[in-house]
Amino acid sequence: MRLTVLGCWAPFPAPGGATSSYLLETEEVKVLVDVGSGAVANLLKWGQPEKLDAVILSHWHEDHVADLPILRYLARSLFFTGKRAEKIKLFYPEAPEKPDLAKYQEFFELIPIGEGEFFNLKGLGVWAVKNTHAVLSYGFKFTAMGKTFGYTGDTGYLKSHEEFFRGVDLLLAECTGLKQDTSFTQDNHLTTYDCANLAKNADVKTLVITHFWPFYEVLKLLGEVQEIYPGVLAAREGMVIL
Repeated sequence: MRLTVLGCWAPFPAPGGATSSYLLETEEVKVLVDVGSGAVANLLKWGQPEKLDAVILSHWHEDHVADLPILRYLARSLFFTGKRAEKIKLFYPEAPEKPDLAKYQEFFELIPIGEGEFFNLKGLGVWAVKNTHAVLSYGFKFTAMGKTFGYTGDTGYLKSHEEFFRGVDLLLAECTGLKQDTSFTQDNHLTTYDCANLAKNADVKTLVITHFWPFYEVLKLLGEVQEIYPGVLAAREGMVIL
């Protein structure tokens, strides 16, 4: 599996950056996980969108889906120019805040996500797990070619996530707050210590933190995580992890 970071900021992008979006690829499939602000421009730069098989949305907060309408424009252009003919699969949470998706049906196959659901995308296994967040939110585990990749999405700390992500080769975890920010993050987001403890308790091989508030220095977030879990990297746009 190959993971390319298209956006790593939240809830708004740092100058020149993009909010949450990640491209996961195997030899057989390309999957876009979340489509934050600025994601489509970076997908055009690094991702060959004409070969995109599926889009998976963790939840409907704008910093994770802001570019979904822009992706629809791109899909329409690809169909119009003959660069693709097959609809893109769009997996999404069936939640009250979901917008009207009727206009997407021409270019996307709409597939709602349920808790604990498994689906197979050309040999890429995908499991969904329910998070604790202000709106319905899912985390995901992906498996292919003997490798496993986990993505927390937006969530507070859940002991059940330790088992869900146990032993994954790579965990991409949101890291919204410093250790001092528990009164703010509460049940909605992870702090540095939350990320570190989740990775440690789940025996994760490599932790990559993401979903950074632009007003915080990423190096400070990274330093706090390293106090508990040394094997950590910080996401950045264009970063590729094999």
